[in-house]
Amino acid sequence: MKILLLLFILVLFLGCQHDEPDNIIVNVNNYTSEENEQCLDEARRTTLITPEINLNAGAPVLARSGRQLITEGVNIAIARTGLKTETTTILFGAYFALPLANDFSTTDMDFDITLAGQGVNLGAVSISLNAASGVPGSVTTFNDLRLLASVINAQLLSPSGGQTTIDIAAEAVDVGGGNYAITIASITGGLSSTISLHSLSANTTQLGLSGPVPTSVSGIPQVSNQYPSQDISIGNPDDSTATYTTTAGEEASSIASGLSSLDGISASAETSVTVSVFISAVGNLRLTVNGVELVGSTLSAIEIEINSLTTTTLTGVSAFLDVLTSSLTLLHSQGGDIRINIDSPDDGDSLRVAGASDASPVILEADPLNDGVTVGAENATTNEVVVGGSIDIFIDDEYNLLAPQNTALFQPDFATDFTDVVFNYFDPLIRMTYNDSATTTIYDSLGLEHTLQFYFVKQEYDALDPTSLANHWRLYALIDNRNVGDPDTTLLPPANTVATEASYDIFFYDDGNINETASDSILISNWVPVDENNAANGAAGPQNILAGGTIPIASPPSSSNFVIATSEFTQMGSVTTIFDIEQDGYTAESTGSCD
Repeated sequence: MKILLLLFILVLFLGCQHDEPDNIIVNVNNYTSEENEQCLDEARRTTLITPEINLNAGAPVLARSGRQLITEGVNIAIARTGLKTETTTILFGAYFALPLANDFSTTDMDFDITLAGQGVNLGAVSISLNAASGVPGSVTTFNDLRLLASVINAQLLSPSGGQTTIDIAAEAVDVGGGNYAITIASITGGLSSTISLHSLSANTTQLGLSGPVPTSVSGIPQVSNQYPSQDISIGNPDDSTATYTTTAGEEASSIASGLSSLDGISASAETSVTVSVFISAVGNLRLTVNGVELVGSTLSAIEIEINSLTTTTLTGVSAFLDVLTSSLTLLHSQGGDIRINIDSPDDGDSLRVAGASDASPVILEADPLNDGVTVGAENATTNEVVVGGSIDIFIDDEYNLLAPQNTALFQPDFATDFTDVVFNYFDPLIRMTYNDSATTTIYDSLGLEHTLQFYFVKQEYDALDPTSLANHWRLYALIDNRNVGDPDTTLLPPANTVATEASYDIFFYDDGNINETASDSILISNWVPVDENNAANGAAGPQNILAGGTIPIASPPSSSNFVIATSEFTQMGSVTTIFDIEQDGYTAESTGSCD
Protein backbone atom coordinates (compact mmCIF):
# COMPACT_ATOMS: atom_id res chain seq x y z
CA MET A 1 0.00 0.00 0.00
CA LYS A 2 2.81 2.39 0.92
CA ILE A 3 4.53 1.51 -2.33
CA LEU A 4 1.40 2.41 -4.34
CA LEU A 5 1.02 5.70 -2.47
CA LEU A 6 4.65 6.64 -3.20
CA LEU A 7 4.19 5.82 -6.89
CA PHE A 8 1.05 8.01 -7.03
CA ILE A 9 2.90 10.97 -5.46
CA LEU A 10 5.80 10.52 -7.89
CA VAL A 11 3.50 10.51 -10.95
CA LEU A 12 1.68 13.60 -9.64
CA PHE A 13 5.00 15.40 -9.12
CA LEU A 14 6.25 14.53 -12.60
CA GLY A 15 2.98 15.66 -14.11
CA CYS A 16 3.30 19.01 -12.40
CA GLN A 17 6.85 19.36 -13.70
CA HIS A 18 5.58 18.69 -17.29
CA ASP A 19 2.78 21.31 -17.12
CA GLU A 20 4.82 24.08 -15.55
CA PRO A 21 6.55 25.37 -18.75
CA ASP A 22 3.17 25.74 -20.51
CA ASN A 23 1.82 27.67 -17.54
CA ILE A 24 4.87 29.94 -17.60
CA ILE A 25 4.46 30.61 -21.33
CA VAL A 26 0.79 31.38 -20.90
CA ASN A 27 1.52 33.67 -18.03
CA VAL A 28 4.21 35.49 -19.99
CA ASN A 29 1.91 35.84 -22.98
CA ASN A 30 -0.88 37.12 -20.79
CA TYR A 31 1.46 39.64 -19.26
CA THR A 32 2.65 40.82 -22.68
CA SER A 33 -0.87 41.13 -24.04
CA GLU A 34 -2.20 42.98 -21.05
CA GLU A 35 0.75 45.25 -20.40
CA ASN A 36 2.45 45.88 -23.83
CA GLU A 37 0.09 45.31 -26.80
CA GLN A 38 -1.48 48.48 -28.26
CA CYS A 39 -4.17 48.79 -30.99
CA LEU A 40 -4.33 51.26 -33.92
CA ASP A 41 -7.33 52.81 -35.62
CA GLU A 42 -6.98 52.40 -39.39
CA ALA A 43 -5.96 55.50 -41.37
CA ARG A 44 -8.57 57.18 -43.52
CA ARG A 45 -7.63 58.78 -46.83
CA THR A 46 -8.99 62.22 -47.67
CA THR A 47 -11.97 62.06 -50.02
CA LEU A 48 -13.78 65.34 -49.28
CA ILE A 49 -12.54 68.84 -48.44
CA THR A 50 -14.97 71.62 -47.53
CA PRO A 51 -13.28 75.03 -47.29
CA GLU A 52 -15.21 77.90 -45.73
CA ILE A 53 -13.63 80.89 -47.45
CA ASN A 54 -14.61 84.44 -48.30
CA LEU A 55 -12.82 85.97 -51.29
CA ASN A 56 -12.46 89.73 -51.35
CA ALA A 57 -14.92 91.14 -53.88
CA GLY A 58 -12.79 94.28 -54.12
CA ALA A 59 -9.57 92.45 -54.93
CA PRO A 60 -7.72 93.72 -58.01
CA VAL A 61 -7.26 91.73 -61.17
CA LEU A 62 -3.57 90.84 -61.36
CA ALA A 63 -3.38 91.08 -65.11
CA ARG A 64 -0.36 91.30 -67.38
CA SER A 65 -0.49 93.82 -70.16
CA GLY A 66 1.37 93.22 -73.36
CA ARG A 67 1.10 92.66 -77.09
CA GLN A 68 0.03 89.72 -79.19
CA LEU A 69 1.33 88.67 -82.60
CA ILE A 70 0.24 85.75 -84.76
CA THR A 71 2.95 84.81 -87.25
CA GLU A 72 2.01 85.30 -90.90
CA GLY A 73 5.36 85.02 -92.67
CA VAL A 74 5.56 83.86 -96.26
CA ASN A 75 6.34 80.25 -95.23
CA ILE A 76 3.69 79.96 -92.53
CA ALA A 77 0.96 77.34 -93.08
CA ILE A 78 1.79 76.78 -96.76
CA ALA A 79 0.82 73.40 -98.24
CA ARG A 80 4.21 72.05 -99.30
CA THR A 81 4.55 69.05 -101.55
CA GLY A 82 7.55 66.79 -102.04
CA LEU A 83 8.93 63.34 -101.46
CA LYS A 84 7.33 61.01 -98.90
CA THR A 85 10.76 59.50 -98.26
CA GLU A 86 14.13 61.20 -98.55
CA THR A 87 16.66 59.95 -101.09
CA THR A 88 20.41 59.57 -100.66
CA THR A 89 23.23 60.87 -102.81
CA ILE A 90 24.47 57.87 -104.76
CA LEU A 91 27.05 57.08 -107.43
CA PHE A 92 26.14 53.94 -109.38
CA GLY A 93 28.98 52.38 -111.36
CA ALA A 94 28.53 50.72 -114.74
CA TYR A 95 27.56 47.05 -114.92
CA PHE A 96 30.29 44.43 -115.21
CA ALA A 97 30.62 40.65 -115.18
CA LEU A 98 32.66 38.32 -112.99
CA PRO A 99 35.36 37.18 -112.69
CA LEU A 100 37.42 40.35 -112.79
CA ALA A 101 40.51 40.18 -114.96
CA ASN A 102 42.68 41.93 -112.38
CA ASP A 103 45.04 39.89 -110.19
CA PHE A 104 45.01 41.78 -106.89
CA SER A 105 48.00 39.77 -105.67
CA THR A 106 50.23 41.52 -108.18
CA THR A 107 48.36 44.60 -109.40
CA ASP A 108 46.75 47.33 -107.29
CA MET A 109 43.55 49.11 -108.24
CA ASP A 110 43.65 52.78 -107.11
CA PHE A 111 41.26 55.75 -107.12
CA ASP A 112 40.22 58.74 -104.99
CA ILE A 113 36.69 59.43 -103.73
CA THR A 114 35.47 62.96 -102.91
CA LEU A 115 32.30 63.94 -101.04
CA ALA A 116 31.31 67.61 -101.43
CA GLY A 117 28.28 69.79 -100.72
CA GLN A 118 26.05 69.27 -97.68
CA GLY A 119 27.20 67.01 -94.88
CA VAL A 120 29.40 66.81 -91.82
CA ASN A 121 32.44 64.78 -92.83
CA LEU A 122 33.35 66.01 -96.32
CA GLY A 123 36.60 65.72 -98.26
CA ALA A 124 38.59 63.13 -100.20
CA VAL A 125 40.00 59.68 -99.42
CA SER A 126 42.47 57.64 -101.47
CA ILE A 127 41.55 53.97 -102.01
CA SER A 128 44.09 51.24 -102.83
CA LEU A 129 42.73 47.75 -103.46
CA ASN A 130 45.13 44.82 -103.28
CA ALA A 131 45.49 41.43 -101.64
CA ALA A 132 47.47 42.92 -98.77
CA SER A 133 44.48 45.10 -97.86
CA GLY A 134 42.10 42.12 -97.81
CA VAL A 135 40.86 41.83 -101.41
CA PRO A 136 40.91 38.25 -102.75
CA GLY A 137 43.62 37.76 -105.34
CA SER A 138 40.96 36.70 -107.82
CA VAL A 139 37.49 38.23 -107.55
CA THR A 140 35.38 35.49 -109.09
CA THR A 141 32.19 35.37 -107.01
CA PHE A 142 29.70 37.85 -105.60
CA ASN A 143 31.02 37.08 -102.12
CA ASP A 144 34.52 38.06 -103.32
CA LEU A 145 33.05 41.30 -104.64
CA ARG A 146 31.41 41.99 -101.27
CA LEU A 147 34.81 41.53 -99.60
CA LEU A 148 36.25 44.07 -102.05
CA ALA A 149 33.50 46.58 -101.08
CA SER A 150 34.24 46.01 -97.39
CA VAL A 151 37.89 46.89 -98.02
CA ILE A 152 36.80 50.16 -99.63
CA ASN A 153 34.67 50.91 -96.57
CA ALA A 154 37.48 50.10 -94.17
CA GLN A 155 39.71 52.62 -95.95
CA LEU A 156 36.92 55.23 -95.99
CA LEU A 157 36.49 54.77 -92.25
CA SER A 158 40.20 54.76 -91.42
CA PRO A 159 42.01 56.49 -94.28
CA SER A 160 45.77 56.61 -94.51
CA GLY A 161 48.18 59.44 -95.20
CA GLY A 162 46.67 61.94 -92.78
CA GLN A 163 43.30 61.96 -94.56
CA THR A 164 40.07 62.02 -92.53
CA THR A 165 36.97 59.88 -92.84
CA ILE A 166 34.13 60.94 -95.13
CA ASP A 167 30.45 60.04 -94.77
CA ILE A 168 29.98 57.58 -97.62
CA ALA A 169 29.96 53.80 -98.00
CA ALA A 170 30.41 51.35 -100.87
CA GLU A 171 28.21 48.35 -101.62
CA ALA A 172 28.44 45.42 -104.03
CA VAL A 173 25.18 44.92 -105.95
CA ASP A 174 23.95 41.87 -107.86
CA VAL A 175 21.76 43.44 -110.57
CA GLY A 176 20.83 40.07 -112.10
CA GLY A 177 21.55 38.41 -115.41
CA GLY A 178 25.18 37.83 -114.48
CA ASN A 179 25.76 41.56 -114.04
CA TYR A 180 27.14 43.34 -110.99
CA ALA A 181 27.85 46.90 -109.88
CA ILE A 182 29.57 48.93 -107.18
CA THR A 183 27.53 51.76 -105.63
CA ILE A 184 28.94 54.49 -103.43
CA ALA A 185 26.37 56.40 -101.38
CA SER A 186 26.17 59.03 -98.65
CA ILE A 187 25.42 57.53 -95.25
CA THR A 188 23.09 60.48 -94.49
CA GLY A 189 19.89 60.81 -96.48
CA GLY A 190 18.24 63.93 -97.81
CA LEU A 191 21.42 65.97 -98.31
CA SER A 192 22.29 67.81 -101.51
CA SER A 193 25.82 66.49 -102.02
CA THR A 194 28.08 65.18 -104.76
CA ILE A 195 30.25 62.05 -104.91
CA SER A 196 33.02 62.06 -107.47
CA LEU A 197 35.91 59.75 -108.48
CA HIS A 198 39.27 60.88 -109.73
CA SER A 199 42.90 59.76 -110.11
CA LEU A 200 41.65 56.36 -111.23
CA SER A 201 44.05 53.65 -112.38
CA ALA A 202 43.19 52.13 -115.75
CA ASN A 203 42.01 48.81 -114.30
CA THR A 204 39.11 50.48 -112.41
CA THR A 205 37.13 50.05 -115.63
CA GLN A 206 36.69 46.45 -114.58
CA LEU A 207 34.60 47.71 -111.60
CA GLY A 208 32.59 50.06 -113.81
CA LEU A 209 34.16 53.05 -112.10
CA SER A 210 35.82 54.66 -115.11
CA GLY A 211 35.51 55.06 -118.86
CA PRO A 212 33.49 57.32 -118.60
CA VAL A 213 33.57 58.22 -114.90
CA PRO A 214 30.06 57.82 -113.38
CA THR A 215 28.30 60.87 -111.96
CA SER A 216 26.33 60.91 -108.72
CA VAL A 217 22.67 61.72 -108.21
CA SER A 218 22.17 64.20 -105.37
CA GLY A 219 20.02 63.30 -102.38
CA ILE A 220 16.65 64.96 -101.90
CA PRO A 221 15.12 65.54 -98.44
CA GLN A 222 11.65 64.52 -97.41
CA VAL A 223 9.22 67.38 -97.86
CA SER A 224 9.23 69.79 -94.91
CA ASN A 225 7.36 72.88 -93.81
CA GLN A 226 10.34 74.89 -95.13
CA TYR A 227 10.55 76.96 -91.97
CA PRO A 228 14.13 78.28 -91.98
CA SER A 229 16.79 78.41 -89.33
CA GLN A 230 16.78 81.92 -87.91
CA ASP A 231 17.42 83.89 -84.76
CA ILE A 232 14.41 85.31 -82.90
CA SER A 233 15.67 87.91 -80.45
CA ILE A 234 13.89 89.50 -77.51
CA GLY A 235 14.93 92.82 -76.00
CA ASN A 236 14.78 92.69 -72.19
CA PRO A 237 14.00 95.58 -69.79
CA ASP A 238 17.67 95.73 -68.74
CA ASP A 239 18.67 96.32 -72.40
CA SER A 240 20.09 92.82 -72.73
CA THR A 241 19.02 90.47 -75.51
CA ALA A 242 17.79 86.89 -75.34
CA THR A 243 17.71 84.79 -78.50
CA TYR A 244 16.02 81.59 -79.58
CA THR A 245 17.42 80.04 -82.77
CA THR A 246 15.11 77.86 -84.81
CA THR A 247 16.39 74.91 -86.80
CA ALA A 248 15.52 74.32 -90.45
CA GLY A 249 12.15 72.60 -90.71
CA GLU A 250 11.43 72.97 -86.98
CA GLU A 251 7.74 72.53 -86.17
CA ALA A 252 5.71 75.46 -84.87
CA SER A 253 5.00 73.56 -81.64
CA SER A 254 8.72 73.34 -80.90
CA ILE A 255 9.35 76.98 -81.82
CA ALA A 256 6.54 78.11 -79.49
CA SER A 257 8.02 76.04 -76.67
CA GLY A 258 11.46 77.53 -77.27
CA LEU A 259 10.13 81.08 -77.29
CA SER A 260 8.16 80.46 -74.09
CA SER A 261 11.41 79.58 -72.35
CA LEU A 262 12.51 83.22 -72.72
CA ASP A 263 11.57 85.79 -70.07
CA GLY A 264 8.60 87.97 -70.97
CA ILE A 265 7.34 85.65 -73.71
CA SER A 266 4.41 83.23 -73.84
CA ALA A 267 3.78 81.39 -77.09
CA SER A 268 1.49 78.70 -78.41
CA ALA A 269 0.91 77.21 -81.85
CA GLU A 270 -1.83 75.64 -83.96
CA THR A 271 -1.91 73.98 -87.37
CA SER A 272 -4.92 73.91 -89.68
CA VAL A 273 -5.33 71.88 -92.89
CA THR A 274 -8.40 71.61 -95.09
CA VAL A 275 -9.00 68.57 -97.30
CA SER A 276 -11.74 68.53 -99.91
CA VAL A 277 -12.64 67.35 -103.44
CA PHE A 278 -12.35 63.77 -102.23
CA ILE A 279 -12.49 61.71 -105.45
CA SER A 280 -12.60 57.96 -104.88
CA ALA A 281 -14.06 56.15 -107.87
CA VAL A 282 -15.15 53.02 -106.01
CA GLY A 283 -14.27 53.89 -102.40
CA ASN A 284 -10.70 52.55 -102.43
CA LEU A 285 -8.83 55.79 -101.68
CA ARG A 286 -7.10 55.69 -98.31
CA LEU A 287 -5.93 58.83 -96.52
CA THR A 288 -2.84 58.83 -94.31
CA VAL A 289 -2.39 61.55 -91.68
CA ASN A 290 0.93 61.85 -89.83
CA GLY A 291 1.80 58.27 -90.69
CA VAL A 292 -1.55 56.80 -89.63
CA GLU A 293 -3.51 55.20 -92.47
CA LEU A 294 -7.24 55.73 -92.07
CA VAL A 295 -9.82 53.23 -93.28
CA GLY A 296 -12.68 55.69 -93.81
CA SER A 297 -13.78 56.01 -97.44
CA THR A 298 -15.69 59.30 -97.04
CA LEU A 299 -14.87 62.60 -95.37
CA SER A 300 -17.61 62.07 -92.78
CA ALA A 301 -16.22 58.64 -91.89
CA ILE A 302 -12.69 60.08 -91.72
CA GLU A 303 -13.88 62.83 -89.34
CA ILE A 304 -15.23 60.26 -86.90
CA GLU A 305 -12.13 58.10 -87.22
CA ILE A 306 -9.65 60.94 -86.61
CA ASN A 307 -11.54 62.15 -83.55
CA SER A 308 -11.48 58.63 -82.14
CA LEU A 309 -7.68 58.62 -82.44
CA THR A 310 -6.93 62.11 -81.10
CA THR A 311 -5.76 60.77 -77.73
CA THR A 312 -3.85 57.78 -79.12
CA THR A 313 -2.12 57.42 -82.49
CA LEU A 314 -3.11 60.87 -83.79
CA THR A 315 -2.33 62.75 -80.62
CA GLY A 316 -3.45 66.37 -80.75
CA VAL A 317 -5.19 66.10 -84.14
CA SER A 318 -8.94 66.65 -84.42
CA ALA A 319 -11.29 66.93 -87.40
CA PHE A 320 -14.34 69.07 -88.21
CA LEU A 321 -16.58 68.42 -91.23
CA ASP A 322 -18.32 71.34 -92.94
CA VAL A 323 -21.26 69.70 -94.66
CA LEU A 324 -22.08 72.88 -96.59
CA THR A 325 -18.71 73.00 -98.34
CA SER A 326 -17.98 69.26 -98.16
CA SER A 327 -14.58 70.00 -96.66
CA LEU A 328 -12.83 68.53 -93.65
CA THR A 329 -10.62 70.71 -91.45
CA LEU A 330 -7.83 69.02 -89.49
CA LEU A 331 -6.43 70.87 -86.47
CA HIS A 332 -3.25 70.10 -84.56
CA SER A 333 -3.81 71.81 -81.22
CA GLN A 334 -0.09 72.14 -80.40
CA GLY A 335 1.09 73.30 -83.81
CA GLY A 336 2.78 70.13 -85.00
CA ASP A 337 3.18 69.58 -88.74
CA ILE A 338 0.30 67.79 -90.46
CA ARG A 339 1.40 65.37 -93.19
CA ILE A 340 -1.11 64.13 -95.75
CA ASN A 341 -0.75 61.45 -98.38
CA ILE A 342 -3.10 59.11 -100.20
CA ASP A 343 -3.03 55.65 -101.72
CA SER A 344 -5.43 53.96 -104.11
CA PRO A 345 -5.37 51.11 -106.63
CA ASP A 346 -7.68 53.20 -108.84
CA ASP A 347 -5.87 55.54 -111.22
CA GLY A 348 -7.04 59.15 -110.90
CA ASP A 349 -8.37 59.04 -107.33
CA SER A 350 -7.38 62.33 -105.75
CA LEU A 351 -7.65 64.74 -102.84
CA ARG A 352 -7.31 68.53 -102.52
CA VAL A 353 -5.17 69.78 -99.59
CA ALA A 354 -4.99 73.42 -98.47
CA GLY A 355 -3.12 75.25 -95.75
CA ALA A 356 -3.36 79.03 -95.44
CA SER A 357 -6.48 80.44 -97.10
CA ASP A 358 -4.45 82.86 -99.25
CA ALA A 359 -2.04 80.18 -100.52
CA SER A 360 -2.44 77.72 -103.37
CA PRO A 361 -3.82 74.27 -102.54
CA VAL A 362 -2.24 71.00 -103.67
CA ILE A 363 -3.93 68.14 -105.53
CA LEU A 364 -2.61 64.66 -104.70
CA GLU A 365 -3.47 62.09 -107.37
CA ALA A 366 -3.00 58.32 -107.33
CA ASP A 367 -1.10 56.89 -110.32
CA PRO A 368 -0.97 53.09 -109.94
CA LEU A 369 -0.76 52.70 -113.76
CA ASN A 370 2.33 54.91 -113.81
CA ASP A 371 0.93 56.78 -116.81
CA GLY A 372 1.26 60.25 -115.31
CA VAL A 373 -1.11 62.50 -113.40
CA THR A 374 -3.34 65.37 -114.39
CA VAL A 375 -1.53 68.61 -115.18
CA GLY A 376 -1.15 70.58 -111.95
CA ALA A 377 -1.54 67.52 -109.70
CA GLU A 378 1.16 65.81 -107.65
CA ASN A 379 1.89 62.10 -107.98
CA ALA A 380 0.80 60.50 -104.69
CA THR A 381 2.95 57.44 -105.37
CA THR A 382 6.07 59.36 -104.40
CA ASN A 383 4.82 62.64 -102.93
CA GLU A 384 2.96 63.90 -99.90
CA VAL A 385 1.84 67.28 -98.51
CA VAL A 386 2.98 68.88 -95.25
CA VAL A 387 1.56 72.00 -93.61
CA GLY A 388 3.25 73.79 -90.72
CA GLY A 389 1.54 75.70 -87.94
CA SER A 390 1.25 79.36 -86.99
CA ILE A 391 2.67 80.73 -83.74
CA ASP A 392 0.73 82.95 -81.35
CA ILE A 393 3.17 85.11 -79.37
CA PHE A 394 2.42 87.19 -76.23
CA ILE A 395 5.05 89.73 -75.22
CA ASP A 396 5.00 91.57 -71.90
CA ASP A 397 5.03 95.37 -72.07
CA GLU A 398 8.59 95.61 -70.75
CA TYR A 399 9.93 93.36 -73.52
CA ASN A 400 10.33 93.79 -77.25
CA LEU A 401 10.50 91.45 -80.25
CA LEU A 402 13.44 92.65 -82.31
CA ALA A 403 13.16 92.80 -86.08
CA PRO A 404 13.71 89.29 -87.50
CA GLN A 405 16.32 88.65 -90.18
CA ASN A 406 13.86 87.39 -92.78
CA THR A 407 10.15 87.19 -93.46
CA ALA A 408 9.77 83.41 -93.69
CA LEU A 409 8.17 83.23 -90.23
CA PHE A 410 7.26 86.86 -89.55
CA GLN A 411 5.33 89.27 -91.73
CA PRO A 412 7.33 92.21 -93.17
CA ASP A 413 5.20 94.75 -91.27
CA PHE A 414 5.14 92.70 -88.08
CA ALA A 415 5.71 95.78 -85.90
CA THR A 416 2.28 97.13 -86.88
CA ASP A 417 0.53 93.76 -86.52
CA PHE A 418 0.79 93.57 -82.73
CA THR A 419 -2.44 93.77 -80.78
CA ASP A 420 -2.52 95.22 -77.26
CA VAL A 421 -3.80 92.57 -74.83
CA VAL A 422 -4.33 92.06 -71.12
CA PHE A 423 -4.21 88.54 -69.75
CA ASN A 424 -3.83 86.74 -66.45
CA TYR A 425 -1.27 84.09 -65.69
CA PHE A 426 -0.43 82.07 -62.61
CA ASP A 427 2.88 80.98 -61.14
CA PRO A 428 2.86 79.64 -57.55
CA LEU A 429 6.44 80.86 -57.15
CA ILE A 430 5.54 84.46 -58.04
CA ARG A 431 3.39 86.10 -55.38
CA MET A 432 2.16 88.86 -57.67
CA THR A 433 0.39 86.32 -59.91
CA TYR A 434 -2.28 85.29 -57.38
CA ASN A 435 -4.52 87.24 -55.02
CA ASP A 436 -4.61 84.87 -52.05
CA SER A 437 -3.67 81.35 -51.01
CA ALA A 438 -4.45 78.77 -48.35
CA THR A 439 -3.07 75.41 -47.27
CA THR A 440 -4.39 72.40 -45.41
CA THR A 441 -3.19 68.93 -44.48
CA ILE A 442 -4.63 65.93 -46.31
CA TYR A 443 -3.97 62.20 -45.98
CA ASP A 444 -3.21 59.41 -48.42
CA SER A 445 -4.39 55.80 -48.08
CA LEU A 446 -1.44 54.99 -45.78
CA GLY A 447 -2.38 57.81 -43.44
CA LEU A 448 0.65 59.88 -44.43
CA GLU A 449 0.33 63.65 -44.38
CA HIS A 450 0.56 65.89 -47.43
CA THR A 451 0.01 69.60 -48.03
CA LEU A 452 -2.78 70.81 -50.28
CA GLN A 453 -2.26 74.35 -51.56
CA PHE A 454 -5.03 76.59 -52.88
CA TYR A 455 -4.34 79.70 -54.96
CA PHE A 456 -7.03 82.19 -55.95
CA VAL A 457 -6.74 84.45 -58.99
CA LYS A 458 -9.44 87.02 -59.77
CA GLN A 459 -10.36 87.15 -63.46
CA GLU A 460 -10.82 90.15 -65.75
CA TYR A 461 -14.35 91.41 -66.39
CA ASP A 462 -15.34 93.91 -69.07
CA ALA A 463 -19.05 94.65 -69.43
CA LEU A 464 -18.46 95.35 -73.13
CA ASP A 465 -16.67 92.04 -73.68
CA PRO A 466 -19.14 89.13 -73.96
CA THR A 467 -16.33 86.62 -73.46
CA SER A 468 -15.73 87.81 -69.88
CA LEU A 469 -18.04 87.24 -66.90
CA ALA A 470 -18.50 89.11 -63.65
CA ASN A 471 -17.59 87.71 -60.22
CA HIS A 472 -15.23 85.18 -61.72
CA TRP A 473 -12.26 83.62 -59.94
CA ARG A 474 -9.93 80.78 -60.83
CA LEU A 475 -8.83 78.29 -58.17
CA TYR A 476 -5.50 76.49 -58.64
CA ALA A 477 -4.62 73.39 -56.61
CA LEU A 478 -1.22 71.82 -55.96
CA ILE A 479 -0.21 69.05 -53.56
CA ASP A 480 3.26 69.08 -52.05
CA ASN A 481 4.11 71.80 -54.61
CA ARG A 482 3.30 69.47 -57.50
CA ASN A 483 0.73 69.78 -60.29
CA VAL A 484 -2.15 67.33 -60.01
CA GLY A 485 -4.23 68.05 -63.13
CA ASP A 486 -5.06 65.14 -65.44
CA PRO A 487 -2.52 64.67 -68.28
CA ASP A 488 -3.27 66.38 -71.59
CA THR A 489 -3.69 63.35 -73.83
CA THR A 490 -3.67 65.51 -76.96
CA LEU A 491 0.04 66.21 -76.50
CA LEU A 492 2.79 64.19 -78.10
CA PRO A 493 4.54 61.57 -75.95
CA PRO A 494 5.96 61.80 -73.35
CA ALA A 495 4.21 65.12 -72.60
CA ASN A 496 0.82 63.35 -72.72
CA THR A 497 1.59 61.58 -69.42
CA VAL A 498 2.74 64.62 -67.44
CA ALA A 499 0.50 66.13 -64.75
CA THR A 500 -1.00 69.45 -65.82
CA GLU A 501 -1.97 72.55 -63.91
CA ALA A 502 -5.16 71.85 -61.96
CA SER A 503 -7.35 74.95 -62.36
CA TYR A 504 -11.08 75.47 -61.88
CA ASP A 505 -13.47 78.35 -62.59
CA ILE A 506 -15.46 79.69 -59.63
CA PHE A 507 -18.41 82.07 -60.13
CA PHE A 508 -20.49 84.04 -57.64
CA TYR A 509 -23.92 85.65 -57.82
CA ASP A 510 -24.17 89.41 -57.44
CA ASP A 511 -25.12 88.92 -53.76
CA GLY A 512 -21.76 87.25 -53.07
CA ASN A 513 -23.00 83.68 -52.74
CA ILE A 514 -21.46 80.88 -54.75
CA ASN A 515 -23.00 80.08 -58.14
CA GLU A 516 -22.55 76.32 -57.97
CA THR A 517 -24.33 75.79 -61.29
CA ALA A 518 -21.83 77.89 -63.24
CA SER A 519 -18.78 76.89 -61.18
CA ASP A 520 -16.67 73.85 -61.99
CA SER A 521 -17.04 70.71 -59.95
CA ILE A 522 -13.62 70.12 -58.44
CA LEU A 523 -12.33 66.55 -58.57
CA ILE A 524 -8.62 66.05 -57.95
CA SER A 525 -8.00 62.93 -60.01
CA ASN A 526 -4.28 62.88 -60.75
CA TRP A 527 -2.59 62.93 -57.35
CA VAL A 528 0.28 60.48 -56.95
CA PRO A 529 1.31 60.61 -53.25
CA VAL A 530 5.08 61.02 -52.98
CA ASP A 531 7.70 60.98 -50.23
CA GLU A 532 10.24 63.65 -49.36
CA ASN A 533 12.34 62.58 -52.38
CA ASN A 534 9.40 63.08 -54.75
CA ALA A 535 9.15 59.33 -55.33
CA ALA A 536 5.81 57.48 -55.20
CA ASN A 537 5.37 56.32 -51.59
CA GLY A 538 3.22 53.22 -52.20
CA ALA A 539 -0.13 54.76 -51.30
CA ALA A 540 -3.12 54.38 -53.60
CA GLY A 541 -2.73 56.37 -56.81
CA PRO A 542 -5.22 58.34 -58.90
CA GLN A 543 -8.02 57.41 -61.25
CA ASN A 544 -8.04 60.00 -64.04
CA ILE A 545 -11.35 61.19 -65.42
CA LEU A 546 -10.69 59.42 -68.73
CA ALA A 547 -10.09 56.23 -66.74
CA GLY A 548 -13.43 56.51 -64.93
CA GLY A 549 -12.68 58.94 -62.10
CA THR A 550 -15.95 60.62 -61.15
CA ILE A 551 -17.96 62.42 -58.49
CA PRO A 552 -19.08 61.20 -56.00
CA ILE A 553 -16.09 59.22 -54.75
CA ALA A 554 -16.93 55.53 -54.48
CA SER A 555 -17.22 54.04 -50.99
CA PRO A 556 -14.96 52.45 -49.99
CA PRO A 557 -12.52 54.58 -52.04
CA SER A 558 -9.94 52.83 -54.21
CA SER A 559 -7.84 55.75 -55.44
CA SER A 560 -6.28 58.99 -54.22
CA ASN A 561 -9.10 61.02 -55.77
CA PHE A 562 -10.89 63.60 -53.64
CA VAL A 563 -13.48 66.34 -54.05
CA ILE A 564 -13.17 70.00 -53.08
CA ALA A 565 -16.64 71.31 -52.27
CA THR A 566 -17.28 75.00 -53.04
CA SER A 567 -20.64 75.29 -51.27
CA GLU A 568 -19.14 77.36 -48.43
CA PHE A 569 -17.35 79.86 -50.70
CA THR A 570 -18.48 83.50 -50.69
CA GLN A 571 -17.31 86.70 -52.33
CA MET A 572 -18.01 89.66 -50.07
CA GLY A 573 -16.55 93.13 -49.74
CA SER A 574 -14.06 92.35 -47.00
CA VAL A 575 -10.58 90.93 -46.83
CA THR A 576 -10.14 87.36 -47.96
CA THR A 577 -10.71 85.18 -44.90
CA ILE A 578 -10.12 81.47 -44.39
CA PHE A 579 -12.74 80.60 -41.76
CA ASP A 580 -12.21 76.86 -41.80
CA ILE A 581 -11.05 74.02 -44.04
CA GLU A 582 -12.59 70.70 -43.10
CA GLN A 583 -11.47 67.40 -44.56
CA ASP A 584 -12.40 63.81 -43.74
CA GLY A 585 -9.00 62.11 -43.66
CA TYR A 586 -6.75 61.21 -40.75
CA THR A 587 -3.68 59.19 -39.92
CA ALA A 588 -3.63 55.92 -37.99
CA GLU A 589 -3.82 56.59 -34.24
CA SER A 590 -3.17 54.48 -31.16
CA THR A 591 -6.28 53.67 -29.09
CA GLY A 592 -4.38 52.16 -26.15
CA SER A 593 -5.06 48.55 -25.13
CA CYS A 594 -7.08 46.24 -27.35
CA ASP A 595 -10.16 45.30 -25.23
